[in-house]
Amino acid sequence: MFVAFVLSAQENESSNGPRKGGINVEFTAGINNTTPVGIDAKAVRNALSNRKDLFNGYSGSLLPKTAAYVGFLIDYQFHEVGALGFGLIYTPKGLWLFEKNVPEGGFLSSIDKRKTFVTVDYFDIPIFFKEYFRNQKLSLRFGPVISMALLSKVRITSEDDGEKTMEKYRLGEGTNDEIFYEGLVNETPKFIVPGFEAALNFGNTAGWQGTVVVGFSGSMFENADLKSIIARIGISYTFTK
Repeated sequence: MFVAFVLSAQENESSNGPRKGGINVEFTAGINNTTPVGIDAKAVRNALSNRKDLFNGYSGSLLPKTAAYVGFLIDYQFHEVGALGFGLIYTPKGLWLFEKNVPEGGFLSSIDKRKTFVTVDYFDIPIFFKEYFRNQKLSLRFGPVISMALLSKVRITSEDDGEKTMEKYRLGEGTNDEIFYEGLVNETPKFIVPGFEAALNFGNTAGWQGTVVVGFSGSMFENADLKSIIARIGISYTFTK
């Protein structure tokens, strides 16, 4: 009776895990980081470096943007260890531009600090192949990603002599073009952006897992080469039917 009970429990546990013919639904959330790269991202960094050489005390950096992401993935397991699927993930992407002692007004005066925040929020649609390893502790997926732009925002915060001012607008709608260096353009972003990503899940593939994702996303703009390297870390939970 004891042996029959153990075998029955193992059978039920196995049936709850990923299996051939199963449909697996994964809910995921975590932290997303996008680093701007490409020809025009390099041009922005060069422009900041040139300003540093020209103006004493000036400093500026083009930095990654970090934000939360959330979404779900669905796959059909056509083989014991192989599946095909797609997903929908809300993913903010963009960049930060930090500057100090910023020259203005004919370079006779300067702003103590200026922070420029550029973001485009996307619905990412990954289309992937997924491999479930036989020990049901790891899974690996990879494939193309189609990103659809939902909302673009620019926020510029300046601080001078202890006073703060802020501007907010969408890309393409702002009137202050001074902070947009060559390559960091003030225009409407592309609606469809192609990319690629790979993800490793570790833990219980029929339950809670940790997730690590690396990827690459095409340019945010029609007329500028401002791409992104993607890195995400998070948790997920998978249901199997």
